[in-house]
Amino acid sequence: MTPENHFELDTSAPAVSVVEAVASVVDKDPWDLDPLGDVVDPDALNRLVTSEQKVKVSFEYEGTIVTVTSSDEISVIPTEAKADELWAEV
Repeated sequence: MTPENHFELDTSAPAVSVVEAVASVVDKDPWDLDPLGDVVDPDALNRLVTSEQKVKVSFEYEGTIVTVTSSDEISVIPTEAKADELWAEV
């Protein structure tokens, strides 16, 4: 079983909230993560999840599966390899 973490989305800057949530899960400073723009267009993500439509976007980032919804939720689930790495550090 892998750990799962849920966060509230800061709708003013969803992409920033994603980076902060992932940093929390992988126990890194947000500045030490790869740029979010390497895996998803941050501006497009911001527009999608703050639109009037019901939206759910999932992508892999920093060894996690990130799901962002227009219901102001972020779910960050470490991939199996990342989960094993995180549990080994405990």
